[in-house]
Amino acid sequence: MLLIRRIHNLAGVFFAPAILFFAFTGALQTLGLHEHRGPGPYQPPQWIKVIASVHKDQVLPKPKPEAHEHEQAPNPDADHHPAGHDDDDDSGPNPWPLKIFVLGLAIALVTNSVLGVWMAYRAPMTRRLSMILLAAGAVLPPLLLLV
Repeated sequence: MLLIRRIHNLAGVFFAPAILFFAFTGALQTLGLHEHRGPGPYQPPQWIKVIASVHKDQVLPKPKPEAHEHEQAPNPDADHHPAGHDDDDDSGPNPWPLKIFVLGLAIALVTNSVLGVWMAYRAPMTRRLSMILLAAGAVLPPLLLLV
């Protein structure tokens, strides 16, 4: 049982940075903050577009050519939202109960990951190995993204 607990601890510390990243970006996507939807001036900040691309497609987004002022940029959501379609209409189930659940899940994942890293840091016998694995878990994914 001690071996299983140690493996669980060390794997948790190694994957904690990725869990934090995917919980945060998943929450942003659950709220629809990663893309422009419908009429309105909202444009997501570039950093949200980048991390959403990494979350959804595991790649950095490729730069798009600048659209000329007199040309209207194509709407990437046109295929997903037919004309006259409103996400808040009453034609289907209400998405908010599940969205609230997913946001709670993201908060729980972040909280548990932070607590797990803190507990690993407080354990004197595995502190050094835990911090090495935490650093490796934080550095390895961005390096793999660039390969």
